[in-house]
Amino acid sequence: MSECATRRLSNADVNAASEEGPPASKRPKVVDESRRSTRSPQTAVVAAAALPPLASQSVFTFSLGKSPKKFQVLSCHNLKDLVYIAFRACDPADGETPNDHLWNIQVGPKTYEGGNFPCLGDLSLKPNMTLLLHYDYGRDLKFTFNVESIDDAQTLLDDETTALSISDFPRVQPMPPPPSVTISTDKIDLSKSFSNLDRFLTRNAEFNLFQVGRRRVHGFIKRTSSFGVMKMVFLPEKPVSLSHFLTCMDAGAAIKSSGDYVLHSISVLPSDNLVEKYGNYVKPGLYEYRIVRTSSSEVPKLEGIFPKISALAGFAKDERVPRGWITYEDGVLRVVQGQGSPPSSDRPKYSAFDGDGVHKPAADDKILFRIDKKMGSLQELFCSVEGLLETL
Repeated sequence: MSECATRRLSNADVNAASEEGPPASKRPKVVDESRRSTRSPQTAVVAAAALPPLASQSVFTFSLGKSPKKFQVLSCHNLKDLVYIAFRACDPADGETPNDHLWNIQVGPKTYEGGNFPCLGDLSLKPNMTLLLHYDYGRDLKFTFNVESIDDAQTLLDDETTALSISDFPRVQPMPPPPSVTISTDKIDLSKSFSNLDRFLTRNAEFNLFQVGRRRVHGFIKRTSSFGVMKMVFLPEKPVSLSHFLTCMDAGAAIKSSGDYVLHSISVLPSDNLVEKYGNYVKPGLYEYRIVRTSSSEVPKLEGIFPKISALAGFAKDERVPRGWITYEDGVLRVVQGQGSPPSSDRPKYSAFDGDGVHKPAADDKILFRIDKKMGSLQELFCSVEGLLETL
């Protein structure tokens, strides 16, 4: 619990928690502390004492950048609590923590750092506001917090199926449990056949697969290394098959970054059609492209192994599966149908920036599935999505 939360618990609150309390009909929900084996008796007493203030708290729901994960912080928590839950939920600095480097956070015209962190309830925050985090002054990494919503904690107490206490916050916003449908196959191990793409996936990457609406965006993956190099792999043209698609993305993921620049843009071309555009400006280690033509290989035809995903990607037809795309980031898997978001107009054209942010669902897009599941491999990702699509 933050210092702000502790400071706002009055002696009356603590005394009230040890007495009989109000009638049962007016009592807040009580946490069954016997289920929380990791808590000490002292923590249980504090949590019980904190229950009355929870009902009067405001719940701030934030997101970090383009991450699909959302996290919730109370008005009695401070900006340091916000930064810590964001790093735990989204891991924006590739395994680093807020303790590893100096940082500050900007709220409107004011900047807070060191021990000067006010409680969220003392700030004039409103929905759709942004807060800017500067992390590691040497690399000058910047992350944007978005205020998604501000709600009364009493609403959560009324809606949650399990009891809540103030010690449950800050927290990652809960998501519905995923459908218990998945498939398995011994016909191929995608993690071995496309090992470079598999390693990219399991290293805290942003993963976006298949075409967005009618845009010339067929695949985009991105990750930032521990050295601060942002590597992007972009596919601007549709390959001829699902196997060819994975071969293209795997080839892009295999290209090593020199480390000479903080950015490494790789455009993978399935044919010669776009060479004139994407090959117009090439600088090794910064802006590159690769041509990966289709060829006979030892990889079996994947349309028969993953028929639902093949239909989603447009390589096969299934009357129950619409065209759409897959996004996976920060342990959140989404299967989306729609038109996506337009690329930023201020980015260099005919580079991997053409695909950055396009797979983010727009307001009118339909999210077919959204589940919270940590994927340990490319094989697990495809088997999970294939199983989800079988429920349509």
